Amino acid sequence: DYDMRSYLATAFARYEYQRLFADFSLSAGYLDYHDLKRTFALGITERTEKGVRVTRWVIGCPPPPTYIKTGIFTEHDRIDRWQIIDFQPPCFITIHVGGALTGTGAPEGNRQGGLGMWVMNAMTPETAEQTHYFWAVGRDFNTDNPKVTEALHTEVAKAFDEDRHILEEQQKVIHLFVDPENVDIIADAGCIQARRLLRQKLRDEQQEVQPVPA
Repeated sequence: DYDMRSYLATAFARYEYQRLFADFSLSAGYLDYHDLKRTFALGITERTEKGVRVTRWVIGCPPPPTYIKTGIFTEHDRIDRWQIIDFQPPCFITIHVGGALTGTGAPEGNRQGGLGMWVMNAMTPETAEQTHYFWAVGRDFNTDNPKVTEALHTEVAKAFDEDRHILEEQQKVIHLFVDPENVDIIADAGCIQARRLLRQKLRDEQQEVQPVPA
């Protein structure tokens, strides 16, 4: 059983085939709402049948305040946390996050007794510099508790609003330069693969619509 809550946000950022939003989601770390501090792990990037996947694990770490609030973990526990991000062209990103007690086999696939959440993202451009951002959150724990639903929705909305401000400020800087170059780092591996995949699909589509010489 799952519970889901959705939301729509509009941000002012260059569309460019969803690049800013897709980059931001594929390079995200996990967010502890207690102090709004992002903690990053580089993870593994791979091509899938439908797109690009970035998988990150943090082993033997304290559960974040958000997880403790669910009642599933305590502040004294140590958990293995996962973040699995799937990008599917042209503009869909699904993020599966969660945690289970260390030593229970979560990295090997046994995640029973832990908690999992899915964040679905879909971006729809309106103009060259304004994009509508649709998202929804689902979970596999306490699905019959409306207070948990409201609390998680509120916290995820805070994170998205934080991201929106960052993207809008980034857009202002982009306006200052003509064709700015990217400076990629190791953590951008997922973004780089997603860009390459999207550009290849665009080239393939353009070749398909080219007129055949008589």
